[in-house]
Amino acid sequence: MWVNCKIISSNPLLYTKFKEFIIQTPFLVLLHENTENGADQQIIFWDVDTRNIESSYVKEIVGFGSIIIVISSLLSKDVITKLFEKEHLPCVGTLTKHIIYSQFVDEISRIMDAKAEAIFRVN
Repeated sequence: MWVNCKIISSNPLLYTKFKEFIIQTPFLVLLHENTENGADQQIIFWDVDTRNIESSYVKEIVGFGSIIIVISSLLSKDVITKLFEKEHLPCVGTLTKHIIYSQFVDEISRIMDAKAEAIFRVN
């Protein structure tokens, strides 16, 4: 199974770091930055410290079944979770900019498992 990804960041160093992480991970595929179709984006890596995105966009991509991984070194997990509605939280993960590759893979796996468990409970 391939999982499409998109990085939303204005920080070239962070973008390059996460691009390399995605390339190293066998089941992840990086989409071009200008891809707009939410249905094609299964994981969105959002650098909340450098880019704002509209809440309607967040609702749309989560509605399509996408996962949002918020990247921040400035905001705590508590603050980040307040950015989202309660029903979206199973599809939201957090990372810091200083993360190493093994932590990246662990968080991706954790959030994908949490999302699958949430779907299983609903059905």
